[in-house]
Order: sequence, then C-alpha cells, then structure tokens
Amino acid sequence: MLDGRKLVLVSVADKRLLMRICPTLVKYFQLVSTGGTFTTLQELEIPCIPVEEVTGLAEMLQGRVKTLHPAILAPLLAPDTPVALEELRVAGFTQFAGVIGNLYQFAAAIAKPGVTLLEAIEKIDIGGLTFLRATAKNFMAGLFAICDPDDYESVVAELDANDGKLSYKTRLRLALKVFQMTREYETAIAEYLAGQLEQLD
Repeated sequence: MLDGRKLVLVSVADKRLLMRICPTLVKYFQLVSTGGTFTTLQELEIPCIPVEEVTGLAEMLQGRVKTLHPAILAPLLAPDTPVALEELRVAGFTQFAGVIGNLYQFAAAIAKPGVTLLEAIEKIDIGGLTFLRATAKNFMAGLFAICDPDDYESVVAELDANDGKLSYKTRLRLALKVFQMTREYETAIAEYLAGQLEQLD
C-alpha cells in the first residue's frame, strides 16, 4: 500500500548487492519493484510494494511490460513545477525520487557459443533503458538514476549525511553514467544486428 512517501523504483538484473543500498533507501522512500527483484527484496525482508500497486495493471507478456506505464514514466519525467505536480496529483500519480536499474546482459548473451538470433533479441532490455534514461534526463528536478552497483556505497553515505537527499553534482554524475552505459549497450546491439545483416548478403 502506498504510504505517501516518494517512490524509488528498483528493477535490476544483477540482484546480488541490493542489501548494500535498499535498507538505507527504505528509511527515506517507499520502494516499488518488479518481478524477480520484488521476490528478492521480499526474501531479504526489505519492505517494498509490487509495481502493479502503482500502475493498477499486472505485468504483461511474460514480464516484457512492467514499467512502461504513465504512472511510472510521468512522475519520472515531470519537471519540478507547480503545474506539473498538480497534473500528477489530478492523475492520481505518486511522485518518484529515483530509480535503481541495470539491464539484461546482452553482451554476455551473444558471447555464448551457438546463441540464436531469437535468444539474443530476448536479451535486449526495453523497460530498464526507458526508465533509466527518463530519470537521468530529469536529474535537474531532483531525481536520481543509479545503474551501477559500484555507486551504492557512496549513495548510501550521502543519503545518510543529508537526510535522504543527493546533491546536484551526484545526480549529474549518476545521469552521465546512465547515458554512457546506454550508449555502450545500444552500440553492442547495433553491431550485433549489423553482423546478422551481413550474413544475409
């Protein structure tokens, strides 16, 4: 159940280090999560709510569609203005403070011997790319986007030192890292598909 605090979306492929950051996040925000990440947080006894409590819809297409919904993306993209905040309120959407996400390991998948084109395509992340980039784009409105577990420790220290807030510099640094990561990710996809096309000539 939503408790009135800002939300942090946690949806990660690499779940190993969640204990390093989520116990701190729940001191300041309410966590919302998806699929396997939600299950992992439950097993770790970290309070969170499933994404369908925010969207009003169950995950679709075997998990392909979980976070691609206005109740997620509108708060992540909303500027910090009275007009935008009122629009969210009228729509019944809860504000977000940030997201934590990392992507399906496409490069690792295509490196496996004998991987098929269909198997490779299934490892192209869509939802994670979308919510990470949306949030990174909106860092000036106070939101944070964390895509690298190596940042968990420093984020935790800063949140605890500043009553749950991250500085402009930190949010900018995290946003930059998101766009660097997504550039590399999509370059790998483009190069792989180009290779598939060459095989047809």
